[in-house]
Amino acid sequence: MAKRRKVQQTKEGTEENHGLEVAKPKARRGRSLHSMMDLPLDVIYEVGGAPFTRYGVAELYLTQILGHLKPYDLLRLSWTTKKLRQTLMSRSSLSVWKTSLADAGVPRSLSKYMNEPAIARLAFYPFCNFCNESKVLKISWGAFARCCKRCQPNQCDPFLDNALLCLMPKNLNSFAISAVDTVYRYDFVFPRELWKTLPYLSDDPFQWVTRQYSEQAAQKLSDEFSAIEATEVDELKAIQLKEHEEKEKVISECIEWDINRADDREQELNSNRESRFNAIVSKLENAGWGEELAHEEFLTRLSQHKLVKQPKLLTERIWKNIEATLIEFMDELRTIRIDKERKKISRERFKLLDELLRTAEVTLPSTMVMPLDIDVAFWEPFRSVIEDLPLEAGADISLYEEATMVLPQFIEDWNRQRTEESLRALREHRPDATAEDLYTATSLFRCKNQHCPSAIYLYPGIISHHCHRSIFATPSLPAWCDYEYFGIETGLSFREPATTCNFEYASEAANCTRDVCYLYSLDPLTTSSRMITELNPIMECKSCATSGSRTFLRWAQALVHGHVHHELATINEEDSAIVTAEESGVSTGYIPSLLNMRKGERIHRCKHCNFRDGLKSVEDHLREM
Repeated sequence: MAKRRKVQQTKEGTEENHGLEVAKPKARRGRSLHSMMDLPLDVIYEVGGAPFTRYGVAELYLTQILGHLKPYDLLRLSWTTKKLRQTLMSRSSLSVWKTSLADAGVPRSLSKYMNEPAIARLAFYPFCNFCNESKVLKISWGAFARCCKRCQPNQCDPFLDNALLCLMPKNLNSFAISAVDTVYRYDFVFPRELWKTLPYLSDDPFQWVTRQYSEQAAQKLSDEFSAIEATEVDELKAIQLKEHEEKEKVISECIEWDINRADDREQELNSNRESRFNAIVSKLENAGWGEELAHEEFLTRLSQHKLVKQPKLLTERIWKNIEATLIEFMDELRTIRIDKERKKISRERFKLLDELLRTAEVTLPSTMVMPLDIDVAFWEPFRSVIEDLPLEAGADISLYEEATMVLPQFIEDWNRQRTEESLRALREHRPDATAEDLYTATSLFRCKNQHCPSAIYLYPGIISHHCHRSIFATPSLPAWCDYEYFGIETGLSFREPATTCNFEYASEAANCTRDVCYLYSLDPLTTSSRMITELNPIMECKSCATSGSRTFLRWAQALVHGHVHHELATINEEDSAIVTAEESGVSTGYIPSLLNMRKGERIHRCKHCNFRDGLKSVEDHLREM
């Protein structure tokens, strides 16, 4: 038994409908073209109050109305209802399509191979012509189609795709033909020169396959040549080649138009983005963000924001929707700007501290060492001056006026602390050592840090040594403390304050120095570090001697050159003169020694004053005296 059709029950006798059936309100459609589905054709055709007529002047006005639409709009409109499709696909609407395509600049010569609606679909509907699902932006003008990668194998012969086509680029050559004849099967009976006349799908030009030809078209052309006599082959071949030349001209026009269209569209989008960006900048400047927008870096970052670089023109409605997000973004930029300005001011104040300490160093006694700026900068109240003072205070040396009042006491305490650490390291090997023993030639030290080179330090040079931190370690110093150092021994690394340095007594270097003192009849317990440094005697390493060669080195080189366990011997005056002459002739090159091992460190001091800096700066200072 058939099911009964459901009947919609209506309310009777109510005040709202008075017993009449009320139609349900239809949902509002989102697209403007869909509203034409409910528009009667009588309204479209009616002109000046005249009723609709099937033939006459009304159709002329319809043509004028629809002629203002773009090809894509006409295409979508023809897909809405059967009535509109019947109207737009009729011969009387041909002028509508031609006018719309002409306004879009589509080459007229393309109509020789396709009808106008098909041209509109090819040029303006960015989906695959075969599956109508995948989006394809690139048009294969050689086949007048859009084809996705999924449909491409179905439209081209498999062996053509994998073999023949990778050997047949745009211009056929003898290698391709011979390869086809000898390696790959060739089932189609038409001249090889006609392959280029077939529809083809373009592939990636940077790969082997540059064209993929249609199997159906190849089979059709093969059937045509199979059905004719041998005497007619040349004539048909000439016809095909002539048609191909004409088709290539059309393809060239279409490619040029497509490129120009893409360029025009790109310019239009860029213009819209620029207009939107300028409008947003104007809005933000009026809102008080001009100081941030004055920085080129922040303008660039704003232009790359996802809400700014859109190609939609800015309207008041759009601005209300994005205003809160952009204000939050500008607040982040303001924080970045303030941090950068504070870092810049702090760095300038830090550099001024170095000038202040260099000036005060001249007045120190020779037994004391001035801490470097990186040590003083982390001591209060100097750190507060660098980091906590407002930006408006700027960077001036007068900011340290109050802090310099307590600087002498800090220098004295720092020297006493570092001296006690040095004496503690010395007493681990010489328990009876006193503070005076730190100045002897055998009181040598080295840093425990694995990233520091194996350089040997005398006292008091060791107390101002700065450790090096690996570039892979987490930064431990503030951003304003720019202490980067590039050395032959350490590579790229970063310095730490001298206060954090841990050092030890260099027993092997001390034993080597003791042997050198015995060679030159010096008492190692009373010989001072200054005396051995000034003497820096030349010796011969007997352990490194080979047949026909001798090894000479100075005391400082023996400490770091691996000769601490070798047999050292004195040399005569003649050999000493030869070695000295050879040393003076060396203008370049890396010579490991105590004095030039760490040329960049401020461990070198002038004998006449307390000027202390790197080796080169001290040498320049001595020349100026």
